[in-house]
Amino acid sequence: NIRCLISPSFWLKSLILNDPHFSKFRIEVIPNSLDTDLFKPVNHENSIFNVLIYFESRLNFLKGGDLVLDFINLLNSDSNFNKKINFCIVGNSISNKIDLPNVVNYGFINNEPELAKIYQSSDICISFSRSENLPQFLTQAASCGLPLMGFDVDGIPEVVIDNYNGFLIKPYDINAYRKSFMNLINNPKLMNEFS
Repeated sequence: NIRCLISPSFWLKSLILNDPHFSKFRIEVIPNSLDTDLFKPVNHENSIFNVLIYFESRLNFLKGGDLVLDFINLLNSDSNFNKKINFCIVGNSISNKIDLPNVVNYGFINNEPELAKIYQSSDICISFSRSENLPQFLTQAASCGLPLMGFDVDGIPEVVIDNYNGFLIKPYDINAYRKSFMNLINNPKLMNEFS
């Protein structure tokens, strides 16, 4: 008989507790493990500002694939936008790459040391997920000292603490996202505080 369930997030625990089928179970929260000897901050000097984004495909609604494209296109159409920014995309297949001049497509990375180097060469990590449990992508980025941004949904607020290590954005509001993003990247002192 199962007596205890393990959840990686408090958000998921709350969903389980609200299900009458599991009302008699003990539920503990144990986040996914993270190698902080590998995923750690390093000093780097970039001539180009690198923004790390997890992106599976345009069609992945839950991961916000359509919102990633809307956001990048919105910034690229803004005459005040600094074109010295690269959007570094991790998690997608080559067939789903984003073909824009300021987008670097890394594809799916199955090598943790290589992935850690990508985080460590980045300046900020942003998520467009509409639903996440406890996003490993963001916990790894936080462990590398990156300021974070994501929508205020599900388990994301357990990683992105608003005005502490990044910004939580009203769900799916790309204009609010753009405004907070521009505020952050134009404020080195705030970026340093968040990291």
